[in-house]
Amino acid sequence: MLPRFAAAASCLLLAAPALLACAQDDAAADSSRWDDDAAPAEGHPGIDAEHYDFALRLREDTDRIDGAAAVRVRFVRDAVDTLALDLVKKDGRTGMRVDSVTWKERAVGFDHEDDRLRVATGASPPEQGETRTYRVHYGGVPGDGLIIGDNQFGDRTFFGDNWPLRARHWLPAVVHPADKATVTFAVTAPDAYQVVANGRLEARVDLPGPTTRTRYRSLRPLPMKVAVIGAARFAVGYPGAAAGVPLESWVYPQSLPSGFDQMAQAGRIVRFFTDKIAPFPFEKLANVESKTRYGGMENAGAIFYSEQAVAEGAGIEPLLAHEIAHQWFGDDVTETSYAHLWLSEGFATYLTDLFVEHAYGPERFRKRMRDEREQVAAFARENPSATLVDRRYDEATELLNPFSYQKGAWVLHMLRRRVGDEVFWAGLRRFYRAHAGGSADTRDFRAAMEAASGGDLRSFFEQWTDGPAVPRYEGAWRHEDGRLTVRLRQVAPEDFTYTLPLEIGLYASDGAEPRVETVDVNARRETVSFSVEEAPARVALDPRANALIDVASFERQ
Repeated sequence: MLPRFAAAASCLLLAAPALLACAQDDAAADSSRWDDDAAPAEGHPGIDAEHYDFALRLREDTDRIDGAAAVRVRFVRDAVDTLALDLVKKDGRTGMRVDSVTWKERAVGFDHEDDRLRVATGASPPEQGETRTYRVHYGGVPGDGLIIGDNQFGDRTFFGDNWPLRARHWLPAVVHPADKATVTFAVTAPDAYQVVANGRLEARVDLPGPTTRTRYRSLRPLPMKVAVIGAARFAVGYPGAAAGVPLESWVYPQSLPSGFDQMAQAGRIVRFFTDKIAPFPFEKLANVESKTRYGGMENAGAIFYSEQAVAEGAGIEPLLAHEIAHQWFGDDVTETSYAHLWLSEGFATYLTDLFVEHAYGPERFRKRMRDEREQVAAFARENPSATLVDRRYDEATELLNPFSYQKGAWVLHMLRRRVGDEVFWAGLRRFYRAHAGGSADTRDFRAAMEAASGGDLRSFFEQWTDGPAVPRYEGAWRHEDGRLTVRLRQVAPEDFTYTLPLEIGLYASDGAEPRVETVDVNARRETVSFSVEEAPARVALDPRANALIDVASFERQ
């Protein structure tokens, strides 16, 4: 997911990192969180949601929706007397009113307070391992989560937009990101609408009204943050398949033909990632123009892109790459909590960088890495105690920052440089295979990389995922008597010393390839010297963009 593109074209160039600065304000907070080490169903004790079957009715003349949800849960301990689902209660004009809850066609008691639907499991308490299906009938006007309104062309639309916890505004479910379930959507809507959702299209049936019921089924477990529908007057294209994945393009008719042309770029991105990581995890890949508040939202197998991004057109390829990368990391392997959001956003950012390197070459790649590093450094200067794994956030939207995205990408970049390309990709594949269809945290990723590399990466991960800010250096160099001396001092963070290999580039003249020396920086102050007959024209720290550092000053003495 990327925060929404600004209208300015500068937010659409191949540097997806710039997007964060363009639209931080659009990510409105959703006031819930879970602690980092919480159980996957924190706040939903004793249950694991296994499947949701949602039936929804949408109307042209009202924002009210009517819903029925069949929720299959497995009880993970004995004697659970209450089943808890997240659902925002009606308050004023918006929110959901629950009409009934049944089990085996018999009404059961329930309480709906504090945006939590608590269902009595009945006189016969469930046993550990038992599965039950409860049916919830409800309706109301979503205050969020399902975005209902006119698109930029004045046509009425409906779009799910669930991240981080906003599914609870329109779907009774467990919205914790680590609680995953298979999902079916059956959507009844006026027949002028085409409906898209996760999974494979099972049926589209004409009904009186005139209305149409469209049914999709996803066989892969999904977190609710990426389980959505979209309904609008669409033009739908089927550009074929890539690496065996059926591709679909859903755009407003007014966006033709450029909308289809933009979405057609998805094919080579899918082929690159399937070759490097694993087969595509979902039944199809639909790229959908929408009213998401973000630049793009990685809904599983049905990615939503903002209508602003599609309207701008040029430069959308990195956004496509970012959201497609999420299909493996974020959707199929999901962070155990938002404290580990970098496993989603940092991965998608760096995989986009790697696609750019593959498609456009190393210079374009290094330009992206330098741009991303500057965003990280600027954020670190303003937030000197910030860490990549952030257990102190109040709202998940606070984590939509350059650490989750660009610092996460840089940690992966430095890890790749440390272990080598072959081991890096092997570790990424191992991590994916171990947790596909489930969830993982930073410790799980470290374990996969250690298994692939055969080395101990504890100090690397502890420093770069739990260490504050980034190392900021002041330095100077001088040439005297055939030797070049470099002095460095870490000036920030004040209470944490970073250690890292650092390349120093010695340039005989501007434009020439540098001589590169690597030094191990192990202390707050370092002095190193090299034998260099001729004084270089210029000396630079990290000339090949391999280290996450912030340089306050580095001058010739």
